[in-house]
Amino acid sequence: MCISNETTKEILKNIRNISNLDDNELASLVAHIKVLKDELEVAEKIAKKKLIDSGYDKTLYFTEIKKKVYLSEGKSSTIYDNNKIFDSVGKDIFLEIVKVQKNLIEKQPDVIQKVIEDCTETTKGAPFITVYKMSKEELVENTNK
Repeated sequence: MCISNETTKEILKNIRNISNLDDNELASLVAHIKVLKDELEVAEKIAKKKLIDSGYDKTLYFTEIKKKVYLSEGKSSTIYDNNKIFDSVGKDIFLEIVKVQKNLIEKQPDVIQKVIEDCTETTKGAPFITVYKMSKEELVENTNK
């Protein structure tokens, strides 16, 4: 989607006036912010990739917005040898620090999955507002309403 200058101005105007918006206007604002955010994220990824590909290695400071841009070291990843840890710290401590991974449970036979499911407690999270792209059907149904 192409974001027009007029759309951007309207979003900014509504942000500044957010306390006076009704529910429909707030919902519209959230949807428009989501579209703008998605476009900005795509542009940010492209810009970052171009900087990395160009060999960028400076630090630039943008004091007017209190931001700096620099090349960070890549994130490291760690793999633990669970058998060695278990042997070294013992069962009690190991059980305090181990974390079960759902994607690995799903690879187990049904009998093991059932045992794990019986030992699992799930709590429902707090509700939150979601913004999704409309399906073609929803778009047709809701145009000019």
